[in-house]
Amino acid sequence: MTFLCRTASAAAILIAAATSAYAGTINRTGTGLLTETGVSFPNQAPTSVGSSLFFDTGTVVNPILIRWDLLDAGSIAVGDATQTVSATLNVTRTSDDFDFSIGLWDGLNYVSILPHVDGFATFSNYDATSDGSVQMQTLVNLGNNPQTSIGGSFDFTVNWTLADGATEIALDILGNSYSGSTTNPFDRTNALSLLIAKQTLGETFQVNAISVTAPDFGSETTVVPLPATLPLILAALGGLGFVARRRRA
Repeated sequence: MTFLCRTASAAAILIAAATSAYAGTINRTGTGLLTETGVSFPNQAPTSVGSSLFFDTGTVVNPILIRWDLLDAGSIAVGDATQTVSATLNVTRTSDDFDFSIGLWDGLNYVSILPHVDGFATFSNYDATSDGSVQMQTLVNLGNNPQTSIGGSFDFTVNWTLADGATEIALDILGNSYSGSTTNPFDRTNALSLLIAKQTLGETFQVNAISVTAPDFGSETTVVPLPATLPLILAALGGLGFVARRRRA
């Protein structure tokens, strides 16, 4: 019986769920964020407009609209090679004043950029902080940015380059590129979240689609399939155990 129990235990190990870290890109429509693991809406609930998410004017200044928890603490360790997190969004300018920010957050420091498309300057707040509900920003003028008319949709991409002790951010939008380095003590070994925020009370915001790429999205559970010959092997081992008992008898 001891021999058979050990055999059964081995089989159980083979069919047990295995947990493994995985990397890759997640593509979602706006409404796909409603059911996405790790996504929350700290200040106001969005409404669905087709496959898009629309955020109306609210009552909070500099509110975080979307928080997406991407990396667990320790996903990037001290001494690891430089890692990159990127986000590509398609959004619609839904109001005259349209100043939003998108950034990576380590639980305090918020490495972000403001891709203005309302005819004013493009700003960066590399040294911003956040409590996960609102952002506190330091604005740095990066230069002029092409204007997008109200109702117009556009794509933009933000890349965060996370090195040991240094963090860079780059923005590609409407044929223009901007980049810079933060001087805040951003810690890539902490849990990291993507934050999207509005700047003023009169603004609205609409996200149509988002694609995020990170070195590790946490863990997934997979079932290791049984080899096709395993039932025959177990049967044979069981027979040997039976013969062994007959001989002892």
